[in-house]
Amino acid sequence: MRFMPAARLRLSWLAAWAAAMAVWAVQATTGWLDPLEQRWSDWTQSAVPVHPAPEIVVVAIDDASLAALGEWPWSREIHARLIDRLSATRAKLVVSTVPFVGSESRQALAELQRIASAVTATAQSPEYLQLLGMVQQSQELLDADGRLVQSLAQNQHTLVVVGENANGQVEWPLARVSATALGVGHLRLERDGDGLVRRHALLLHAGDRSLPSLALWMAAQQRGQPVTGLQWSAAQAGMTLGGQRWPTDPGGHVRPLWRSDSAERPLFVTISAAQLAAGAVPASKLEGRMVLIGATSPAIAKPVQLAGGVSLAPVQALAQLASGLLTQRLIATPPWSAKLSFAALLACLAYLAWVVPRLAMSSAVATTALLSVLLLSASHLVMVYGLTTTPVILALICLWSGHAAGLVVTRWPRGRAAQAADSLSGLASSGSRPDAQVTLAAAAGIEALEELATVPAGLALQETPATAPYPAVSAATTTPPIVRSAGAARPTAAIPLAAFAPIADQPAAVPWLPAESAVSVDAKAGRPPRGRLPRLGRFQLEREIGRGSMGRVYLAHTVDTHTPVAVKTLALAREFDGFALHEARTRFQREALAALRLHHPDIVRVLDAGEDQGYAWIAMDLLEGRDLAHYTQPGALLPVPEVLTICARVAGALAHAHAQGVIHRDIKPANVMIEPGSGQVKVTDFGIARITDAARTRTGLVLGSPSYMSPEQLAGRDVDGRSDLYSLGVVLFQLLTGRLPAQGHSMAALMHAVAHQTAPDVRSLRPRLPEVVANVVALALEKRAELRYAHAAELEADLRRVAALWGRPHAPIPAATHFSPPETVQEVATHTRLQEASLMVAGTVGHNLSR
Repeated sequence: MRFMPAARLRLSWLAAWAAAMAVWAVQATTGWLDPLEQRWSDWTQSAVPVHPAPEIVVVAIDDASLAALGEWPWSREIHARLIDRLSATRAKLVVSTVPFVGSESRQALAELQRIASAVTATAQSPEYLQLLGMVQQSQELLDADGRLVQSLAQNQHTLVVVGENANGQVEWPLARVSATALGVGHLRLERDGDGLVRRHALLLHAGDRSLPSLALWMAAQQRGQPVTGLQWSAAQAGMTLGGQRWPTDPGGHVRPLWRSDSAERPLFVTISAAQLAAGAVPASKLEGRMVLIGATSPAIAKPVQLAGGVSLAPVQALAQLASGLLTQRLIATPPWSAKLSFAALLACLAYLAWVVPRLAMSSAVATTALLSVLLLSASHLVMVYGLTTTPVILALICLWSGHAAGLVVTRWPRGRAAQAADSLSGLASSGSRPDAQVTLAAAAGIEALEELATVPAGLALQETPATAPYPAVSAATTTPPIVRSAGAARPTAAIPLAAFAPIADQPAAVPWLPAESAVSVDAKAGRPPRGRLPRLGRFQLEREIGRGSMGRVYLAHTVDTHTPVAVKTLALAREFDGFALHEARTRFQREALAALRLHHPDIVRVLDAGEDQGYAWIAMDLLEGRDLAHYTQPGALLPVPEVLTICARVAGALAHAHAQGVIHRDIKPANVMIEPGSGQVKVTDFGIARITDAARTRTGLVLGSPSYMSPEQLAGRDVDGRSDLYSLGVVLFQLLTGRLPAQGHSMAALMHAVAHQTAPDVRSLRPRLPEVVANVVALALEKRAELRYAHAAELEADLRRVAALWGRPHAPIPAATHFSPPETVQEVATHTRLQEASLMVAGTVGHNLSR
């Protein structure tokens, strides 16, 4: 560190402060650094991973559609036909980005007037009624507006968009179209000063009305909330709808993550409008999805220039906007970011005042460069991991401007007299007492010695008379004495000249800043590497708490509220490859979407799902307690009434799932969690079982025992809810007896037993059980699906009836009443066998069999 004279030190930091404050003042008045801040923010957000919402599908009006369905603009009859197709596939929501402004009846009216004239001229003709029918038929065929209104009325889940004229004013759709549609929204993409779109207004004020964005409509429909419940707080910089909060700027705009979208690698499932109109799209691809209809052909849709060099059609931009709202992946600019920028500016000013003037030039430049890298890296990391913008360009420019001004002042050539005065001032301010005989040259201090340090090694400093203006330099000796006055009595100390040479500047070591790619995942093993666990969506993994044949379960927390959750990962890349991997990913997205629809007190709540960093994941509520696998051993069986109650609750959960069209496919004790103290029951792994089932099929059943699989599932046939009831029957049998109904010494023997051997009577292993319990178990374990319970609700009712009457003295327990109607001799025999014998359970039986 080089100590500078006080006068020059003050001048240095004053110049640095003046330069930095001048930059700040110009920015505050003109905003000339705003474009740089925007470009830096655009670059940092390009490194943020995106998670497209799987429920969004785009129906593209592309070049192929124009060639197949005609030139643009299309008749509204074609749009009505597309809406009818989507209604038939049971799409959850249809969003049309084609503005239906004005009426499409001019040509139709001209045709009708011509026909009406012909009818009027032949009013007395026998063909009058026939011609009148022709007029009515033409009116129906040519009224495209009426045809569109009819389709909107049939599909009551369609949103339409407003149009805009050349002046940017809102033009509302046709009145009867607006009245029939589910809602009307806007798709205005506002450009910044550089012509790029970075933000979007969730509410657009059109006259005396507030018009919601189409993306806001979609988010409200997904959450089941009315769009009128939107609340905006300018102080908190956010909008709230149904407990979900989106960060906004003070003007109520959101900033999504823009990404390039192409036909080769689309972010969302994209279907050509020509395929949809021809009925070539399977209903399963659109069922339960949010479908956006819009033009993607450059001939009819002008691409929108977005931040980060992204160019998208308006319907593609809407898809990314809605995905940001659904997944809560939006860029935030909180109020404290401005305060953080000001704090960074103050830190830079302090650095310029106290550190830079005391460093050598090379050290100061290296330190300032290091601080600049750290400042930019911190801003980049906050964007990548926190989706938050932090203005740092102002602090960076102030830092370098002040640094340059300070260097100019400290390094500007000055006269020797002024240097000597500065040196004396520095000595006086440091508390030194120089000898009265010290010459001005000797008092020049460190700066004079720095100049002499460049003298060749063979030269030496000689003793200088008090009147000499400069020290003499000669080659008399290689070890010069300390420079002193001629009259000084102190002894001379021999110090090498190299001691006054400046220390060589060492290169500053810049610490490695981890980027997003630093958190990698071993996709083949389905687990992250050692070290810090990655973040999946809005969940930060903490530690592993369980593992299975295909994946692992981690304890995690939400990054915003720090709520503990459980995240299960699936190693799809290990079990599938090529086209099978693509199919597994598609199946996982579909099943996870179905699991998100399940809301039942006995089904674990699925919070979110996605695929990131090489493996699929699904986030669920963190449960307390143990799974039923702990109670399947002979020495750890639960009381019979508790077993009946637990299985009844599982049957009720399955009834709810089957009503939503979701089949579990993997009911087993490990997928049922209970808490003995509270009696809480939770069925887990909805939405994952089908992936596991597919992996079992591919790997020859090496991933798990088929003991809990129904015969039809084991045979690879299509299954329905009755397959889950068979699996629940196996669980009930095991909880009552401590063993499985089908066993074998090999995999082939076990599969044969499941498929062909009748399950033993539960009373053969636990004789004190009443016959009615054995009947319920036998009915659930029938090999043929048509002989089992038809619905889970029927099994639930029988189990609850038996559990409620268990232990009541002399209380009759009714028979299992929900039998399939017998149609064959075998069914009649089974039906008769299950209803014979007495169904009375005495009070002593209930007391003795409570365990």
